[in-house]
Amino acid sequence: IIGGGPAGLAAAISAFDSGVKDVLILEREEKTGGILNQCIHNGFGLARFKESLTGPEYAERFIDGVVERNIEYLTKTMVLSVTKDKVVTAMTAENGVFEIKAKAIILAVIRVLVFVLCGILLRHWFLMIFAVIFAIGHFAVTFKKYKET
Repeated sequence: IIGGGPAGLAAAISAFDSGVKDVLILEREEKTGGILNQCIHNGFGLARFKESLTGPEYAERFIDGVVERNIEYLTKTMVLSVTKDKVVTAMTAENGVFEIKAKAIILAVIRVLVFVLCGILLRHWFLMIFAVIFAIGHFAVTFKKYKET
């Protein structure tokens, strides 16, 4: 699963509970939870957990579910490419560049995709250019950190 935000964590738990025990989450940031870690207001979890939670509390429920099931995850991992044969090329500062041959891939990254899709739907070139610059900039920072180690 590419992306350790709420969608990626929920997908991992759902896959595991459905019988897929060989699950790996690849997350670009230092910790899983995605954007929810920044959302300190209440209101999350009303439908799923029947109580009002902050973003970090809501994310923690999913993180706990991943940990309880011993689902493997790698943080600070930048996915570089995905082939049609389901080979994921990724890199970390600790391990360098590596490949994973997957049986299936779930793409659960949203940040850049939202800007690109909004740009396409709204025919707004600025949003699409911003998304590409954001992605390239993040890759450059990650690659620089990798080269320094």
